[in-house]
Order: sequence, then structure tokens, then C-alpha cells
Amino acid sequence: MTTMGWVLRGCLLLGVAVVSGLIWFAVAPDTEPEAQAPTPSAADDGKYRFDQYLRVETATCGEFSTARIAQYFRTHSCEHLTRALYTTMLPSGEKVLTSVVTARMPDAATAAELNALTTRDGTGNIQDLMSSDLDMPDDFPNLNKDLGYHSEQQDRLVVIGESSYFSSPGREDARLTEVTKDALRLGWPQDGETGPR
Repeated sequence: MTTMGWVLRGCLLLGVAVVSGLIWFAVAPDTEPEAQAPTPSAADDGKYRFDQYLRVETATCGEFSTARIAQYFRTHSCEHLTRALYTTMLPSGEKVLTSVVTARMPDAATAAELNALTTRDGTGNIQDLMSSDLDMPDDFPNLNKDLGYHSEQQDRLVVIGESSYFSSPGREDARLTEVTKDALRLGWPQDGETGPR
């Protein structure tokens, strides 16, 4: 083969190599795939998953309160009241109804006073939606026995919760209180504000 033939063959092989390299870069996958953000799960937020059944908002608290708590609201007005009902399912398969009431006060000091009042016996309460004159499903348990009751202050917000089993409305145990305590994390989202100001 002549020298010119070898040169042409070398140029041809070089051209094939260049074209092959360009094709590989065009179709090859990225060496470092984009990292995907983790998807938050219900377990990250709390122990139980709560499905909201009903939520009612008002601008006053006194008309939905009883006894000494109603008297307190005559001299200390709240800014916002939200009452809601949630259902949740325990790992055992038992269904629970939970009331979460949020009373937003003007400041943390009045919220602390209100929360202290709600934790004492015989001082009354803010009525949950099951105690109101609303049309509820027949299988919903009553919440008038303070079963699984718990309340806490979250800055200007007072969050009051109570729960009851659907299958055994009069039964109370540690799990019921645990459900209520877990539901109190719904306070600020339920109130409609992102948190303390």
C-alpha cells in the first residue's frame, strides 16, 4: 500500500473515532444524577394521622364557654376561636374521635391564665363541636366526659383536646390521652396562623 493510502486510512479511522465520541457525549447519561428532596411523611409530623371531619371558626370565645371560663372571657377577649373534629385510627384498628379547640389570645400572659383555668376542675370549658347544636353522624361518640383531656399553651394560643373511642365511648386509657396530646400539634395550623408573632 502506498504512503497516500496509509494516510487516507488513518484519516478515515480518526474521523470515525471523533464521530463516535461526539455521539457518546450526546446520548450518555449524566454521571451525577440530581438528588431528589425527601418526601415528608405523616410519621415526621407526629405519631398519629388525623383526618379533619369538621372545622368552625368564630371571632369570639365567650358565647361558646361555660362557668368560670365564660366569666374570664367577659374581661379578657380572645382574638380567634377555632373548633374542629378529627378522626384517627390506632394500630389496633380502633377508631378515635378527637376534638381540638384553639383560642388565640392577645398575648402570652392571657393565654397562660386561660390555660391554667382550663386545667382546673369545676371551672368549665370551651364547648367542643359535639356539644354544640350541630347535626352529627349517629355513630360519633359524645365528648362531654373529658376523656383523654389535655390542654397546653403555645405562646398566644391555648389548645384544648379531648378524645373518645367510637366503639367504647365511656372507656379511657393511656392511649386515648396519648392521641389527644399528639393532636395538640394541630393547634397553629388549625388556627390558620403559622405560629407565634
